[in-house]
Amino acid sequence: MAGFFDSIKVSWQHYKEEEKKRDEAWQRKCIETQEKDRAARQKAAEEAAKKAKDEENCKLMRQQIMQLKVRRAERAESCEIGSDGYLRARYGDYAYSSMLKVAAKELGCSEKEAAEFLTENYSEALWKPWEDEDVELFLGNR
Repeated sequence: MAGFFDSIKVSWQHYKEEEKKRDEAWQRKCIETQEKDRAARQKAAEEAAKKAKDEENCKLMRQQIMQLKVRRAERAESCEIGSDGYLRARYGDYAYSSMLKVAAKELGCSEKEAAEFLTENYSEALWKPWEDEDVELFLGNR
């Protein structure tokens, strides 16, 4: 009989050890899941913060761009129509330098002579592709 009870005792101890291992494994799994959830929430919070920061930076950049366009319109209004300063302010430096290079190439002259040509022969139709809607809006009808 002692052997029978010893066998039951050993089986019971084995069952308890296995149960303990299962409980520990379950606890580890729960901890891992909690850590993954925490990491995912942290990552989502970081991404949301980055997105908010990016949106704020975009908003600030748009404001700065609009301020620059207002200044361009103000400079254009203070310059003589067709002048170098007017063309740079109204259409932008890139447009002006591009038109200057094209004019110099087509006319076979220096950029200084091309600048004089563009000023003397100013035509809104020629510059139309370079117009900036916002600057035009700020300028209104001149």
